[in-house]
Amino acid sequence: MKKVLSTLILAGSQVISAHAQMSLLYPLGGENLPRNGAHTVRWTNSENVHVTLYIDWFDTNGVQFVNDHGLYESVLPAGTNRFILLPVGYPSEYQYKIRLVGTNMTVNETVSSGFVRVTGPASLEGHLNDQSPWLPGQYRTNTIIWSGFQSNDTCQVTFESPALHIGDYGFLVTNLVMTTENGTQSVVMPYPTSLPSAYPLASHNLADGPHLFFLLNERCRIINFFGEVDIVTVGLRMSLAANDAYAIARGDSAICGSVFLDTTLATNNVAVTNVAIILTSFSTNWLSLKFTLKNGSQALRTNTLSYKPSSNDQYSVKVDFPVNLTVTNGQIKELLLWCEVLTGSETGSFLWTTDEVISVAQSSVGATYVGGASIGKSVLSSTTSFIDVIQIFQPKFFLQTATNGVATFEIVCKPQVSYTLQWSTNLTTWNNDLTTNTVSDTIQFSVTVTNGNKFFRIKEN
Repeated sequence: MKKVLSTLILAGSQVISAHAQMSLLYPLGGENLPRNGAHTVRWTNSENVHVTLYIDWFDTNGVQFVNDHGLYESVLPAGTNRFILLPVGYPSEYQYKIRLVGTNMTVNETVSSGFVRVTGPASLEGHLNDQSPWLPGQYRTNTIIWSGFQSNDTCQVTFESPALHIGDYGFLVTNLVMTTENGTQSVVMPYPTSLPSAYPLASHNLADGPHLFFLLNERCRIINFFGEVDIVTVGLRMSLAANDAYAIARGDSAICGSVFLDTTLATNNVAVTNVAIILTSFSTNWLSLKFTLKNGSQALRTNTLSYKPSSNDQYSVKVDFPVNLTVTNGQIKELLLWCEVLTGSETGSFLWTTDEVISVAQSSVGATYVGGASIGKSVLSSTTSFIDVIQIFQPKFFLQTATNGVATFEIVCKPQVSYTLQWSTNLTTWNNDLTTNTVSDTIQFSVTVTNGNKFFRIKEN
């Protein structure tokens, strides 16, 4: 008896699976489909059903005039399936129905929606009332403006940081119900440490640094972002700012960046012991550079770098500046980063960055609270302007040594030029001292130091 019963059940299930068993989930009818949206047609079907999806056209009186306008067809597994409809080419003056036809060996089944409308573009906009750095305990107000949706559509407001490159990092601010087709609503939110994750399976702590607000209407897949705001979560932050220098001639120096140490959230004075920044070269030429980190006019540390990149992982180098600096809590301290291009350097280009350029070299800041207690630290992603190391256009004299009454000078010149070196005791009468062949880039000469003035000049031949 049990064997017969199980046979009957099996036979019954086979008869059921032979039926197409289709159900349209969206759209059902009455929906507005903004033409700039991506609308997901969803349905369920049983196993191994050949599904054909159509969109039928009707005039304003409900009279059909386009039939069997095919969108998609395939043999599909059992479950929920979907098709993305982009209604760009569908005029707004007509009505439409979505129709599904499912066939298998024994059954041909059709399901259809009610009338839907293709409407003009819909828009989502947001405005943030305060874009200053966001500190714990503070509130922000977002004003959300929408148009072209249907009543009771929803808008998800999230808070994310694309700069982190973490796909599921984000926090849900609110699910806003748009009660009318067009409207405006303000959303007040506290400092976002207590917000739930925007992505249910993810779990992230609030990160320090720049964040954006995102707006998403899931039904139409319309997305927009607005209102970048800097979230402050740690006691010490380091960032790098751009500068006005774009080229430094060999033998010259210039400010090539500013390092900011921000102790806005620090609860005590901060002892900074090291600043490490990435130098990225965009040239395979030999670079000879001397970097000085200054607090105003005071030099904190100098680091000389001479190298020739030979492979991709050597284009980026971490430059350390050990320092002994106290920053008062609640202060933003600006340090100046000077670059001197040494005379032996070839031409090239570089920039400073606080990004992690390669896995073994990452910018960092070393610090504790005064007294030794630990402090939370972060390095914000930023880059200075692009710096070119260029050839000198006017020759320059540099004193190399002065010993035993003999002074040795180096002159940095334009390459492939012949020069005459002249001297004078009164700046009126000039005498030739030596004439060169074409030079590569420098000339060296020595003179015996005597009483009285002696002036030198160099001119192109």
